[in-house]
Amino acid sequence: MKGLDKLTYPRLAEALIQRGSVDQALIRQLLQESERSGQALPELLVRDELFSEWELVRLVADHFTLPMLYPLQYELDSSLMKKFGIEVLRQKNLLPLAKFGDIVTMAMPIMTPVSELQELEREHKIEIFPFTAPISENSQILMEHGGKAGKKSEALLDSSWEKLFDLADATLQEGVLPG
Repeated sequence: MKGLDKLTYPRLAEALIQRGSVDQALIRQLLQESERSGQALPELLVRDELFSEWELVRLVADHFTLPMLYPLQYELDSSLMKKFGIEVLRQKNLLPLAKFGDIVTMAMPIMTPVSELQELEREHKIEIFPFTAPISENSQILMEHGGKAGKKSEALLDSSWEKLFDLADATLQEGVLPG
C-alpha cells in the first residue's frame, strides 16, 4: 500500500481545517473522542451532521487521491468476505470487493487508517487497494451478508434514508452526480 501512509485521522482533520470546513477546536475534540471511544472519525463527523456521508466520501477521495465506489452498485464476491470473516469485516465496516493475485480491492467506510489496513495485509499476506465508500452502504451490505451492524452504523443507516432526498437535491444543485 505505497503512498497511503498519510491515510490517518489527524491528516483528515488537518485537511478539514485547511479547507475551513471545521473549527480547529471542534475537530480536536472529535479526534480525542475517536481515540477514547474507538469510533471512527468519519462516523463522528457524519453523526454530528458536520458533513453528509457523500460530502465526506468526495472530500476524502479528493484529498487522499483515492477512487470512490458505491458498493450497492457492485457485485461482491461472497467467498472473499468469508475469507476475512464477516465479524472482522463488520467491526471495521470493510468490504472486500475482488482479488487479483495477492491484491485485494477493499471498500472503506469513508476512510480507514492505514495502520488498520496494514494489519489486515500482514494477517492475510495480501496488499490492499482501498476505495472510499459511504458508511451506510458498507453497513447495509454487511447486514445482508449475515453481519449485524453496530449501534453507530445502525444510527447512520437509519438517518441516511431521512437525508437521502436532501443529499440528492444538494448533489444536483452542485452539478455533480455520484457514480
